[in-house]
Amino acid sequence: MLDAGFLRGFLVGFGCVFLLGILTPQIGFVAPPAPPSGGQLFLQEAPSTVSPAITQEGEGSAGYQTKALIAVNALAALAVYATMVKGRRTSASTMVSGTRVVPVFQPQTASAAVIRTALDQSSRYADLGLAEEDLIKNGNHVLVAYIMKPKAGYDYLATAAHFAAESSTGTNVNVCTTDDFTKSVDALVYYIDPDEEEMKIAYPCMLFDRNITDGRAMMCSILTLTIGNNQGMGDVEYGKIYDIYFPPPYLRLFDGPSCSVVDMWRILGRGTKDGGLVVGTIIKPKLGLQPKPFGEACYAFWMGGDFIKNDEPQGNQIFCQMNECIPEVVKAMRACIKETGESKLFSANITADDPAEMIARGKYVLSQFGPLGENTAFLVDGYVSGGTAITVARRVFPMQFLHYHRAGHGAVTSPQTQRGYTAFVHTKISRIIGASGIHVGTMSFGKMEGDASDKLIAYMLQDDVAQGPYYEQEWEGMIQTTPIISGGMNALRLPAFFENLGHSNVILTAGGGSFGHKDGPKQGAMSCRQGEEAWKLWKAGTYGDISLSDGVVEYAKTHEEIKGAFLTFQKDADQIYPGWKEKLGYTGESSVQAATFDWQKKASAAAFVGTSSPPSSEFAREALDQSSRYADLGLAEEDLIKNGNHVLVAYIMKPKAGYDYLATAAHFAAESSTGTNVNVCTTDDFTKSVDALVYYIDPDEEEMKIAYPCMLFDRNITDGRAMMCSILTLTIGNNQQWAMWSTEKSMTFISLLLI
Repeated sequence: MLDAGFLRGFLVGFGCVFLLGILTPQIGFVAPPAPPSGGQLFLQEAPSTVSPAITQEGEGSAGYQTKALIAVNALAALAVYATMVKGRRTSASTMVSGTRVVPVFQPQTASAAVIRTALDQSSRYADLGLAEEDLIKNGNHVLVAYIMKPKAGYDYLATAAHFAAESSTGTNVNVCTTDDFTKSVDALVYYIDPDEEEMKIAYPCMLFDRNITDGRAMMCSILTLTIGNNQGMGDVEYGKIYDIYFPPPYLRLFDGPSCSVVDMWRILGRGTKDGGLVVGTIIKPKLGLQPKPFGEACYAFWMGGDFIKNDEPQGNQIFCQMNECIPEVVKAMRACIKETGESKLFSANITADDPAEMIARGKYVLSQFGPLGENTAFLVDGYVSGGTAITVARRVFPMQFLHYHRAGHGAVTSPQTQRGYTAFVHTKISRIIGASGIHVGTMSFGKMEGDASDKLIAYMLQDDVAQGPYYEQEWEGMIQTTPIISGGMNALRLPAFFENLGHSNVILTAGGGSFGHKDGPKQGAMSCRQGEEAWKLWKAGTYGDISLSDGVVEYAKTHEEIKGAFLTFQKDADQIYPGWKEKLGYTGESSVQAATFDWQKKASAAAFVGTSSPPSSEFAREALDQSSRYADLGLAEEDLIKNGNHVLVAYIMKPKAGYDYLATAAHFAAESSTGTNVNVCTTDDFTKSVDALVYYIDPDEEEMKIAYPCMLFDRNITDGRAMMCSILTLTIGNNQQWAMWSTEKSMTFISLLLI
């Protein structure tokens, strides 16, 4: 006699499957087995390649056979469940939203092929017969090259197809709303190389969003699809964009830059072709100067240089408010123009969370500079504030040079990360959305992460046709985005940088290289200009058939400012110009960095004088040890919280082998607040009062905590409110991609995670 539970299960199952077959013939499910680590319950898509019953086409006998099979399976499952109902108190079941889910453990040996089949959407989202040249010729697709690795046990093509589906019209199951038009805008995998982990996807341009106001394209839509949900898919180990191609008809829908370094050359009186290096700086310390000292620092540099930028955190701090600081800058610019007879340039930070605040800042700055308005650029921290901020500045202030700072980008672009996109892709995007110039690091010649091959970034930004890692891009006359070189640069590092790049038509912002020069920022600026001139003279054969390093030393014999750079940055001199001391006749200390210049007769211009010359590796570590200033392990966290004057941040941070944990943590705090990699002559007592401080470390657990004074962070000029972009600029800004210089290796990297 049949059990009553079995009969109930049979009747309920029959009714459910009968209705399912009538109402939803296109939906089917299979239950794939457990992943390699064990077994669990899955509901997974059954693709059209497995069962014709799931397609949207007309049904044949195979469709009804499949429904029958589904019905039998469902009835059997329900019957078994009913017969087991008496023992449910001891079963491993769970209530989820009122429905009891029964885990099903299935052995690995029978599972691998089924789970891959369940995820395989390659019949729809892959076409390896597509030719890249045809896709480019037709101009209807944005092409994206990824490095992608599936999780262990997953087929490469099936995972790539799933990646394309999630990036366009699909999901992890079939849905009843899909029609023929939907399929016509599928993203398609058109190339894979599993051994090299390479994958290329063609995205129809029609997929991407357009403005309702003017029909223009928007970069946020590109990023939403190309690095959206696919960054967190369960079958993908990692996926990162290494190149992206925009067809010219679609490229024209983006704003592109409105001006570039050519406009700077014109203002500086250098014509509009090959105007060479724009010698610039970043006011140092990056935070901690009050309005009057800030203006005095501008004056000191402009007496020898061309261009000054706000450092990315500088804006409207309560101790240096914009309505007090900008007038000091204007006063300094006017004085320097009058005394030198040369134009000067300033980049004012208008970054904010609120576009209305950005616009208010821009209008205020222009109102203060008045007739010198064209000498003013606007800096926007485009990574932490997003592409929308760049577009706002580009459209509201089209006559101003749009200075794209990228603090924090290393969180996704660093070679240490396997998701997101590369620095090459990030900078290419900046040209498309309208940046006049963008920071590109130093191509391994400074303190930031990079490689000499990063010169491809500069070519992509400036040339009308440029080759990327995978695609050649035609810009069809779009104005260039000028590379801005920054991050540990000084006069000694510039000649080799120019030789690697092949030209000097870039913007330099050397903070420590100017304000760290032993004779002051004027001479620091002049030494950088001389670094360019020395390279040009050597390249022209002025010094005969000798090496570049020997040519620069010959030049320095008759130019005191760059000779002063040798005496100031002796560690760099030792590495780049072996034997320079004998050639220049110098037998003094091992370093006199910032030792002799007291630019305002202030004792606070800290000296950094070595005595004897220790082994180079020890010296490198000692030179970076700022723990006496930027660390105080005696601070109690409960007191910091009670006093309410600091933002506290906990990090997981690991120094490179050979570097002291506390020294590295202190360097981290310095770069995140008022310091840099060298001592600068402008530091005063107030500056030190707003230093970020390391107050806790646990090297074994790689834990570090930093207290950031609330006064460090920018505020709105419109209402005095705080802004999150300022928090991010400091806490995950340059510290995400800077490198500690070592005499044993060219660069050492630091990995970290904000938690």
